[in-house]
Amino acid sequence: MKARLTCRATPPVLTALAPVQSANVETPRFASLLRQKPFGLVRTLETFLRNSGSWTRCAEELHLHVNSVRYRVQRIQDLTGRDLSRMEDRVDFFLALLV
Repeated sequence: MKARLTCRATPPVLTALAPVQSANVETPRFASLLRQKPFGLVRTLETFLRNSGSWTRCAEELHLHVNSVRYRVQRIQDLTGRDLSRMEDRVDFFLALLV
């Protein structure tokens, strides 16, 4: 049985994982990226993690082109300074989304 990821925290959960030396992530630009409708970065992250990092399955579930998923994951990585190809960073994201 797959665990369903739910984001009970506000979308800036990604900011908790951002490195200290990064730019201020509380900017309106960052907040607007996290609230994109209908598919925000948090939803993309949840889906990406739920599908074990599979670009294709994530794209199918979000009804997006695989390159759109790659772009969104790159945005998440750029904003947080984390690398979703590393298991340690995936675990950190997974745990942050469960909080």
